[in-house]
Amino acid sequence: FIDTNGDPAQFWDPSLSIDTENYRWLQRSFGGYGQADYDLRPDLTLTAGVRYDFDERQQRNLISGPLLAANFNAVQPKATLSWRRSDRETYYLTAGTGYRPGGFNPSGDPSHFSSEFLRNFEGGWKTLWLDGQLRINGALFYDIDHGYQYFDVFNNGSGFAQVNQNIDLVVIKGAELETTWYPIKHWQLFANAGYTDAHIQKLAGVPACEGLSAAQLQNVDYGCHGTYTPYLTPWTGNVGTQYEFPLTASLSCIGRAELNLRGRKYWEVNNIAVQDPKQYLNPSAGIDGGPYVFWPVIVDG
Repeated sequence: FIDTNGDPAQFWDPSLSIDTENYRWLQRSFGGYGQADYDLRPDLTLTAGVRYDFDERQQRNLISGPLLAANFNAVQPKATLSWRRSDRETYYLTAGTGYRPGGFNPSGDPSHFSSEFLRNFEGGWKTLWLDGQLRINGALFYDIDHGYQYFDVFNNGSGFAQVNQNIDLVVIKGAELETTWYPIKHWQLFANAGYTDAHIQKLAGVPACEGLSAAQLQNVDYGCHGTYTPYLTPWTGNVGTQYEFPLTASLSCIGRAELNLRGRKYWEVNNIAVQDPKQYLNPSAGIDGGPYVFWPVIVDG
C-alpha cells in the first residue's frame, strides 16, 4: 500500500492498495564465464572475457489462471588493458557489456518489461603516494543503455500499481574519485566524490514529444528527451575520519565519523518531483578483534 501519513490504519484502506492479487513466480537462471590474461609486455596486460546468461521467467495469476512465460539470454564480452607503470601506479581502459533480464508485472499495465543491455567504456587509475600513506583512485565512464529498467508506482485509475518499465535509450557519463590518507599510524582521513549524468535520449510512445526540436525537447515536462533518469542523484560524496586505538595485542577500539552528501534527487521520468540535497552525519564506534569479534555502536544523524 501507499504510506501517505505514517498511520498504520492506512493498511486497511483499499484506495491505497497497490496490489491485492495473488501470483506465483518461477525464476531460473544459468550462466557461465571465462577469462584469459595475456602480457603484451611485463607492465602491460590484456584481459579478455565473456559471460553468457540464460534466464527463465514465469508468472501465474492464482485467481484468474493466466500463465505468462518467457526466456531471456545474452552474451556479454569484456576487454581490459592494464598498464602497471610502477608498484604504486596502475592505469586501465575497459570496454564491456552488461545485461539485466526482462520479466512480468503483476499489475499488468504494462504486462511485461524488456531486457536491458548496456555498453560500458571506462578508464581509470589506482595510485599510491607519499610512501603509501596517500591513496588516490579515480575513473571516467561512458555508457550506452538500451532498455533502461526502472521501477514506478502510479495511479492507473482503479488504484495504485507498481511496475517495472523500460526507457528506450539512455546515455550515461560520469566520474568517480576516491582518496584516503594516513597522516600517522592508526589515523585515516578519506574523501570521495561521484558524478553521474544519465540523460534520456529516447522514450517511445509519447506522441507529444515527436517532431519537436532539440531546444523544445529540453523544455517539455515529460521525459521524452533530455531529462534525468528516475531516482537519479547526479552528485554524491562523503568525507570522514577513522582512528584505531589499540587496547591489547588482539583488540582495538575504532572511532569513526562520516558525512554523506547527496545532491538533488529526481524521482520521476518528467523530473518534476525533485528532492532537495541531503546531508547525513554518521558517527560510530566499536571493538575490533580481527575476523571474529566486532561490537559496533552506531549513531545516525
